[in-house]
Amino acid sequence: MARRDRSWGRSGMLACGLGLCVASMSGAGDESILYVDAAAPGGDGTSWATALRSLQDGLSAAQRARGLVSEVRVAGGTYRPDDGETQTAGDRSASFSFVGGVAVRGGFGGLAAADPDTQDPIRFPTVLDGDLLGDDEPDFTNRSDNAYHVVRGVTGGGGGTGDDTRLEHVVIRGGNADGRTPDDRGGGVLLTAGPTPRLVECVIEDNDARHGGGVSVAGAAVFESVLVQDNRAALSGGGAHLAGDASQWDGGRFLSNRATLGAGVFADGSTATLDGTEFRDNAADFEGGGLAADGGGLDLLGCRFTRNVSAGDGGGLALTATATTLSSCKFVENTAERGGGARLLGDASTLVTCTFLDNTAGTGGGLAGINADVQLASCPFTGNEAETGGGLSLVGGVATIAGGRWTDNLAGEHGGGVDAVDAVTSLFACTFLDNEAGELGGGVRVHGGTATIEACGFEANVVEALFVNNGGGVYVHGAGTLTLRDSVFRANRAQFGGGVGGAESSIIDAAGVTFVENVAGTGGGLYAQGCQSSLVTCEFRGNVAAETPTSNGGAISTLGGDLVMQHGTLDVNTADFDGGAVHLEATASTVTDTTFTANDGGRFGGGLSVELGVATVVRGSFLGNRAPFGGGVFGFASTVELRDSICAGNAATGFRDDDGACVTPGAGGGFGAAAGEWTIVNCTIAGNTAACDGTGGGLSQILGDVSNTILWANADGGGRDESAQIHGGVLAISHSSVEGWTGDLGGAGNVGTPPQFRDQLGPDGTPGTADDDLRLAAGSPLIDAGRNDAVTTSLDRDARPRLVDDAATVDTGTGRPPLVDMGAYETQTTPGCAGDLDGSGDVGLFDLLTVIGHWGVCDDPGACPADLDGDGVVGLLDLLRLLAGWGGCGAS
Repeated sequence: MARRDRSWGRSGMLACGLGLCVASMSGAGDESILYVDAAAPGGDGTSWATALRSLQDGLSAAQRARGLVSEVRVAGGTYRPDDGETQTAGDRSASFSFVGGVAVRGGFGGLAAADPDTQDPIRFPTVLDGDLLGDDEPDFTNRSDNAYHVVRGVTGGGGGTGDDTRLEHVVIRGGNADGRTPDDRGGGVLLTAGPTPRLVECVIEDNDARHGGGVSVAGAAVFESVLVQDNRAALSGGGAHLAGDASQWDGGRFLSNRATLGAGVFADGSTATLDGTEFRDNAADFEGGGLAADGGGLDLLGCRFTRNVSAGDGGGLALTATATTLSSCKFVENTAERGGGARLLGDASTLVTCTFLDNTAGTGGGLAGINADVQLASCPFTGNEAETGGGLSLVGGVATIAGGRWTDNLAGEHGGGVDAVDAVTSLFACTFLDNEAGELGGGVRVHGGTATIEACGFEANVVEALFVNNGGGVYVHGAGTLTLRDSVFRANRAQFGGGVGGAESSIIDAAGVTFVENVAGTGGGLYAQGCQSSLVTCEFRGNVAAETPTSNGGAISTLGGDLVMQHGTLDVNTADFDGGAVHLEATASTVTDTTFTANDGGRFGGGLSVELGVATVVRGSFLGNRAPFGGGVFGFASTVELRDSICAGNAATGFRDDDGACVTPGAGGGFGAAAGEWTIVNCTIAGNTAACDGTGGGLSQILGDVSNTILWANADGGGRDESAQIHGGVLAISHSSVEGWTGDLGGAGNVGTPPQFRDQLGPDGTPGTADDDLRLAAGSPLIDAGRNDAVTTSLDRDARPRLVDDAATVDTGTGRPPLVDMGAYETQTTPGCAGDLDGSGDVGLFDLLTVIGHWGVCDDPGACPADLDGDGVVGLLDLLRLLAGWGGCGAS
């Protein structure tokens, strides 16, 4: 008992046991509270009037109280860790320690206030100061005397842990952890493994260390609304260095801290949670202006990173091999070399509803992912800038992105919105609006790797560079694979490929994609150089190729490579030069079930121009297209094959001067050529014109074979005679119907009798419009009048069986019955039974076996009758369609 009395006596308390003292105090208030006030005269700490003057003495007393003291109240003033009865003045190893189960609360008025229990940390700041001599100078100079740690760890003595162990409303400053480990970290606060303390509404400022200038945490700790500002670390964690598990930050701010790694926070293998925390104006020499992490796992909820700077990576955030979840975080006006807002390296990170606004970097203005597994959900990127990847840069790794919006991002070189290099990238339901790149990919640039873009919209994205294969919406090159599904490209602009551009042996696989009002010098909607391109059920409307010396392909332009187009729609596209809709140069192409309507070419090929290439068109429609030469199609030194197609209402306009006077006559209202080899089988070429006293309203200068084809009502400067149907060239023509037929062209089975169309001009009286019906009426002499050995496809223009016998018509053609009709349409004796593949009039076992026998991808879409839905694959939908029609077909 005597020993305890002496101990308490040295602390200025009554010479009695603490239990007896507390019980007998008169007017002391709550016996579980001790009071500290540097301005007090001194005493036993049981009231403000008898407050202890040293915080160290108060903490020592609370420790010895063994649980009877739960709170220490500290008045405004400055308290240094070497000040106390048990301390040595100038001892740099001195620090304040938490007492287990005791809450230390600052900011009280003490004896300086009328009510000493008034708590106002602004008026009465409680400062825990590591500047032992009080001689600190700006910019961390003259600090050699400062304490290594102002606050350190948790001591025993208290009865509680967790929420009971607290430090509230104090300012912690002046620590200088420049010693050997552990005195090289945690200048302001050093917390090692042990009980979990809680810091609440504290300010940690102006501290210095090698690691964790403001705070170093190795274990679990909770920080609530703590301001960490103006701290410095020579290496990592200017504001805080986190290691170990379960550190938690609720609210709080990291402002103007400095370090090499993680100026605000460096998390070293930590599993920390930061909720509603702000990082602003922090600066890192290497990476992580706001926060850097290496290993471990972080949860960031509602955090904000603003105006942080890194000379290297991650202006706001830099993660390395860290499993991180970010929800509703904002990255605004951060700057770095890579990842202005954030950089992810080798991570598995998920970002949900995070915002990237006005960040700047050399690579990845908003976000940069490097060999990372990244998932983004509903994250907007707006106004970010970089040389590559204005909004987002991906190098290697896997990125899955859903519901994002990229607006007004800028890349000096590549990828205004997103730049993906050798990455596996998936974009779903994303929007790209008003992004810009200097060279490649106004919206997205893909180099190598694979990118899948589904249900996305690209509008008003721009690439301004001249004479570069660019792509206003998306650009793919470096043998990359671009898969587009159900997306829309509208009003994008570039020199090559206003909507989409591709080059360098890349693959472009598009299905259900719409290109509207895109503009380019070449390839208004799409440009592909040396690519393997597949376009299925794609629509091109109102696209323009203009204002360059190679303004070809209003909708599509290709140079080299391969193109497969199925079920396409190309309407009202315009090119200043060749190919109002499509220009194919040195390209091997197959076009199936595609319609070209009202397109306008400035020179050759209103609908389609083929130059030095190979083009096969099956079940095509060329309606109302215009060009000076080759209103529907023009071929230059190319191999062109057209089967089961219609060509109506097209015009070879020739050239006129500004006054409208003809300068050069048109040629080839339907099809025109200059050299090359053509094969035309089962086509209907009707109502086309060659204006300006032109020649060849139907065909002009075609070299090759024409079979089972109707050439009727085509007109040129000479009227509608045989020369208007076929002018010039060298043809082997057989089993065709030619208006004005004279027999001079030779060939077998040709006739000059009217074809008897059902309604050639339609209700609107205009050829080449959607209401025309160029099918043969009952009794037409062209039914069963064709040549079977010229037929290589199994379906007509309506995708119905090509060889069907009309019992009411006498066969006049050649071959084994049933005989083919002339023209693009086959007269059907049964009403459109889609599953009647053998033309037997019912859907039965043979038809089922045909579907099963052709199961899988169609090698030749033009000869794949079992593909009942026309998607290029014989599969379950085709089988269901066949079974739905099982049985007999009704009469036509």
